[in-house]
Amino acid sequence: AAALANALEHNSLFLMPLWRAIGQLKWVVQARTLPKTVAVLLGVLALIVCLFIPTRFELEAQGKLRPADRDDVFVREGGLVDKVFVEHGDPVREGQKLVKLTSLDLESEIARIDGEQKATFEQIEALRDSLTRNQGKLGRVDVDRMSGQLLELRKKFESYTKQLDVLDRKRQFLTVTSPRDGQVTTWNVERRLLRRTVAPGQLLMTIADLTQDWELEVFMRDDRMGHVQQQLNQLDAAEGGLEKNPQAVTYILATNPENELSGQVAEVQTSAEVREDYGNTVMIRVQINPDDIDATELRDGAEVTAKLDCGYRPLGYVWFHELLAWIHKNILFRL
Repeated sequence: AAALANALEHNSLFLMPLWRAIGQLKWVVQARTLPKTVAVLLGVLALIVCLFIPTRFELEAQGKLRPADRDDVFVREGGLVDKVFVEHGDPVREGQKLVKLTSLDLESEIARIDGEQKATFEQIEALRDSLTRNQGKLGRVDVDRMSGQLLELRKKFESYTKQLDVLDRKRQFLTVTSPRDGQVTTWNVERRLLRRTVAPGQLLMTIADLTQDWELEVFMRDDRMGHVQQQLNQLDAAEGGLEKNPQAVTYILATNPENELSGQVAEVQTSAEVREDYGNTVMIRVQINPDDIDATELRDGAEVTAKLDCGYRPLGYVWFHELLAWIHKNILFRL
């Protein structure tokens, strides 16, 4: 009876089931198993942190520093570059000559049309003279026939005149002029262009106003644009829209990587393009404050590395989002 009473008293102690369970798990903290226990606890803790602790999600992309006020100068009529009137760094005025082209094909076509027009004019003069000299001698049928021929020749002459006007405008395009006041920012213009054959639409040089605002051209990989667009949509849905809540950007210049600067997304290209240096990317224009950058570092085309703020995500997703995307695309999607 005494033993039974002691047993009942023992079981009635406060939280006895818990103490008994801990006692049964004492092997967990024994010296032999303690390292494994610590490792498991750390793993669980790391998993909790990765799944539930949010952190800032930023996507990195490469880009260039560009003057905001600039114009690219393109070829309008193809030909051979005969003269280059400017070099890198030269100041230019709107309408100033930049490049002179020659086109043997165009000159040959002008000469051909001009010759045919002159021949037509001679035919008109001869027919008109014949009508004048033989006035009263020709029958009605002959007069009508010659008058019809004269009308056709005049139409032909007018057609040649219009063709020559078009060709003359093309000839004028062979002299390429500056579309704006500014400065030539393209390097080695003469060396790149002189005595080279260029085609319509080909880029010759860039003219920019380096005294005005600057911006970034950032080239984001197309497979990352979903995150960027999602953040833009969230900011646009917030009070005030994107005007009050622009997407934040941080960036560094390749020439000064210690100095982290900030800007904001101004415009996103609506389609992706394959670019030689960046692959299949979407261009994002980023508005910056040029006063943040030393004047000696404001160079057109300077390389930058930018990070676009895409909100907050669990730490594990921030670290492994590309791996997760690869698994979904190449494994789960194919199941």
